[in-house]
Amino acid sequence: INAMESKNINLKKIQELCKEHKIRWTRHILTRLIQRGISQTDIENAIMNGRIIEQYADDYPVPSCLILGKTEANRSLHICCSSNEEYIWMITAYYPSSENWNENFDTRKKKGGL
Repeated sequence: INAMESKNINLKKIQELCKEHKIRWTRHILTRLIQRGISQTDIENAIMNGRIIEQYADDYPVPSCLILGKTEANRSLHICCSSNEEYIWMITAYYPSSENWNENFDTRKKKGGL
């Protein structure tokens, strides 16, 4: 394993921690969830059926990632989180817009042209 791979977040580990309810919610994310009409259950469901679409290996103090999953109502949801292998730390969550993402919400659209 090279150094870059070892800094990547493992989805199975995130899902395992989620199942065990080892999630840390900051005041920031709880405020955002209320503003955006997203429930904690929505986030947990999306993590359990989701996949990592972006890795942020150089985030400080620990690496983070962006997960794309579905809510119970089958809406696409993006969840940014990090993990220290003991807990998931929720950073933010939002419903992705087609303005910034492709039709599957898994690839960012390029800003501007060449």
